[in-house]
This record gives sequence, C-alpha cells and structure tokens, in this order.
Amino acid sequence: MIKKAICNHFKIEKELIENRNLKGKPKIKPLTLFFIDNIDEYRNRDGKIKQIVEESIKNCIENNLKETKDEFYKEYLKRSLKELSKTHGGYFSKDNSVKDEEIEEEIN
Repeated sequence: MIKKAICNHFKIEKELIENRNLKGKPKIKPLTLFFIDNIDEYRNRDGKIKQIVEESIKNCIENNLKETKDEFYKEYLKRSLKELSKTHGGYFSKDNSVKDEEIEEEIN
C-alpha cells in the first residue's frame, strides 16, 4: 500500500508540475499521509517503514526521470534524488510533547 500511494503521489505531482504554466492552474504540491502505529519503524534509520518509503520514493523518481521530457520537472526530480531523506518527513502526535531539534527540522 505504501509503494502504491507513493507512486500515485508522484503521478499527481508530475501532472501538477508539468501543467504549472496553464492558465487557471493553481501552483500546489500534493501531500500524502500515512498513519503509522509504530513510530520507531519510521524514525529509526534502520526502520522497516522508513526503508520502504525511501526505496519507493527513489524508484518513482528514477522512473519519472526516464519518462519525463519536462526540463523543470527533471531538475526537480534530480534535486529530490540527491536529498532523498528531505523528500519525506513525519509528524506524530507524540511530537507535541517532545522537543527535539531534528524532529522540528523534519516537520518544517
């Protein structure tokens, strides 16, 4: 489900970015949310959910790089690939009670 949601996210993002110059099209970025019951599986470097998310994002970016002809979108994807960990972030209700600089940066 995670992989499918991420690929769908990139499909929507591609359409929005490639159509950014069409009259009447708003400049928006899609947001995909996941509800995770085990935060450690996402936050820890070796967490299974984090690995699945990053692998799925990497695969979708690489596939889109091969297919798109839009130069702006290609550059966007290349930057995303370079900074893969910055392409996703997590916010959990637990974060309201924890002051952690790294978590705050990820949310921002």
